[in-house]
Amino acid sequence: MQVLSRTLATNNNRTEREIRQDAGIRELYELSSFQNIAFIALEWLSIILVVYITQRFFNIFSYFLAVVWIGSRWQALGVLMHEAVHYRLFKNRKLNEIVGEFLAWPLVLTMKGYRNSHLAHHQNLNTAEDPDYNQWDKYYQFPKSKTQMLMALIENALGIGLIYDLTQTAFKHTEQFEVHNRIPLTLRLSQLAFYALIISLSIAFSFWQLLLLYWFVPLLTATKFFDYLRAMAEHYGMESSNDFNSSRNTFGWECFLIAPYNICIHLAHHLHPGVPWYNLHKLHAVLMKDPEYREKSLNTQGYLRVLEDCTKYPKSSML
Repeated sequence: MQVLSRTLATNNNRTEREIRQDAGIRELYELSSFQNIAFIALEWLSIILVVYITQRFFNIFSYFLAVVWIGSRWQALGVLMHEAVHYRLFKNRKLNEIVGEFLAWPLVLTMKGYRNSHLAHHQNLNTAEDPDYNQWDKYYQFPKSKTQMLMALIENALGIGLIYDLTQTAFKHTEQFEVHNRIPLTLRLSQLAFYALIISLSIAFSFWQLLLLYWFVPLLTATKFFDYLRAMAEHYGMESSNDFNSSRNTFGWECFLIAPYNICIHLAHHLHPGVPWYNLHKLHAVLMKDPEYREKSLNTQGYLRVLEDCTKYPKSSML
């Protein structure tokens, strides 16, 4: 590939148009650390505010809305952690690593462990060497009938999907589990100490019920449900035969809950993973000026269309 290569390689034979486009993309790599500080703070403030309001006016409906909202915000914090994986959260590398880990721990991950598998995913997209290419996972075997799709959505919304994935990766298909655990022992001990501290404080100050209601339940249900939809949109229900149809850009209001911080512009992200989230729409606009991208890129409006695609196309690999 030329202008759409994952690196901005120079080529003396490139056209003037390609050189201008490269320059336009290079500008989009610039980081804005303040934006990320502000949005991390806003996400946590929104969670705290929703917990406060729900507890004050508690009923089944308000709690359901709280689970949906908080589940989506755990997803949002996970996307910001993903920015740290690509060293796109802060210009300061040490700050990037520290904040990235604190964003990962509430999701029962480590940022460094996730980086191990995620960078391999980028390098070996949809191949047997892709750690996210879980051919054994029943939820990611396509195409599905409409009934199978509905059942998969219900099971992931109820937490059954997360329990299945955890047990499979921990006890049967251990490849991804081992990749995520190739981290320094000090990091693992720090993570466990963090959980022990939070649990101890929750018992000592009697807020353990809040942890169950507003951390454990949303993470088990809503976050997993949104994560399942996001994963399908990113790499499933498509031909996956070249760089342009191995991922898709998804547009629509649902992205705020399902794939926040522009991670829904996923094809553009894979082509240029060094572009931070707040420039992905601009990146897509620049890439659309390229005839090949405009003709071959996969752009989907809404997640209902994604579900429809996943009842038609199998997951095929670029082997």
